[in-house]
Amino acid sequence: MIEELKEVRDRYPYRRLVAFYDDVLWMDYDWLFELLEKYQREIALPFGCTMTPKRVNEDVVRRLKDAGLIVTGLAPETGDENVRKELLKKPMSNEDYEEAAALLHRYDIPFTTGTILALPGEDMERAMASLELSRKLKPVFAWSSLFQPYPGIDLTRFAQEQGMIPPLAYLDIGESLYNKSLLDQPDRARLENLQKLYFVSVRFPKLFPLVRKLIELPPNPIFKGIFLCGYIYYLRRVQQLRWRQIMTHGCRFAAATFRFRAAQRNTREGRAVPNSE
Repeated sequence: MIEELKEVRDRYPYRRLVAFYDDVLWMDYDWLFELLEKYQREIALPFGCTMTPKRVNEDVVRRLKDAGLIVTGLAPETGDENVRKELLKKPMSNEDYEEAAALLHRYDIPFTTGTILALPGEDMERAMASLELSRKLKPVFAWSSLFQPYPGIDLTRFAQEQGMIPPLAYLDIGESLYNKSLLDQPDRARLENLQKLYFVSVRFPKLFPLVRKLIELPPNPIFKGIFLCGYIYYLRRVQQLRWRQIMTHGCRFAAATFRFRAAQRNTREGRAVPNSE
């Protein structure tokens, strides 16, 4: 891993942050501590990573910060412990996340939280439990997405068994996790709205009474614009991208969206989809 990091650092010298997207980075403390020691000595770039609460303690957090950790992420996914354990197969309690967050605050390490809204069977009461947990953790950015029924995963099979997925729903899966929910359940529109306003609700708790009224409105472009502002904040504050990089990122995503939607139309119309990057 160190050799790969050296290669990337030398090939792309403008990189300012290394991100470890690895939920099992914590399984072997001896391996992790050796990595951190070599990373600090041979790479010496600020880095970010995700965290698994049950494997985090004060010694781990201290070593991570000494090695260059500047931002991390906790992903409770939901504030309902039963849903997390039974549906998402994540055997961690809210208290586990609260203790991990307290450690990070103590060492002044900013962190994000991750939440999935519109899970199979979710209503506003469960969504509010997720929102309340995110507020309690006090992240620098409260990330949220909408569950997408990708073929072959257990959650999709569960939603199918419950009759929540309309026919041909797979062809309606969008290019991102943030546009719409495909599950047929009573609070779908309100959950879509809450997802767009989730960051605002956590970052500015005094606005929540207003948000509670706004989510009753039909989904609309204004809410998407508010979400986009939050996403830009995330790219600047968490990913530490420059404005030029954000513009490049936006243009690439727009181009990818155009190609994706064209491929979707061709598929619906039964035409062959050309192979492309």
